[in-house]
Amino acid sequence: MKFPKVKALSHNFTQIYKMHSSQEKEWTKIWLNGTENSCHLRRITKQPKLESGPKLYNSVTTRPKMATLARLRIGHCSLNQYLYRIEVEESSTCAQCTNEGIEDVEHFLV
Repeated sequence: MKFPKVKALSHNFTQIYKMHSSQEKEWTKIWLNGTENSCHLRRITKQPKLESGPKLYNSVTTRPKMATLARLRIGHCSLNQYLYRIEVEESSTCAQCTNEGIEDVEHFLV
């Protein structure tokens, strides 16, 4: 059995690293400038002094709580704005409010 030369392996790793770096830059550009996807999550993660990532999720101890937190962060929860978008509810407005505000995560928590 012949083994590849070390020089050839390091060359392959360099190419892989360059491809990964290029893809990461492209994804970051789409994430920061995209208008179709992740608008809700991008808006709340730009808040100053907001814990995110491991700091936030490591403080949650049970899986159901973690799932609820994730759903709230991305806006896919049982609030009228989301239910209206997936055509379960007839309206996205809050049934509890007199001013007929849209029932989204911010409205629900504030």
